[in-house]
Amino acid sequence: ISPKSHQNPQSPAGGLPGAPGLNLLLRRDGRTINLGGKSCVAVEPGDVFRLLTPGGGGFGPPEDGMGDDPRDSPDPQDLWVTQNPKNPPNSQSPPNPPTPQTFLERGSVFEFRQAQEGV
Repeated sequence: ISPKSHQNPQSPAGGLPGAPGLNLLLRRDGRTINLGGKSCVAVEPGDVFRLLTPGGGGFGPPEDGMGDDPRDSPDPQDLWVTQNPKNPPNSQSPPNPPTPQTFLERGSVFEFRQAQEGV
């Protein structure tokens, strides 16, 4: 399924590697089997396959960027996008919930789907 997911993802410019992925088979009887990158196993009703994707690595040495200290992370309120001019994203007051927006579909996948649906 994912032959290289057991390897830690490489990181450029001296960054730490990411976390490896796992392919797990959760048996109905409670056992958990690590399938590795390639395997062929019989599954039974009630078994569950669980794919844990690899985590991304860092860019550059950790001492040059944000560390694990949550105080180094941006304030979540600064990450909101709002269309309300009375409450800009960087204001001290809590942001308004995001407003629903219409997304105009376009691109090759959209065109392919339209062709398949005969629209």
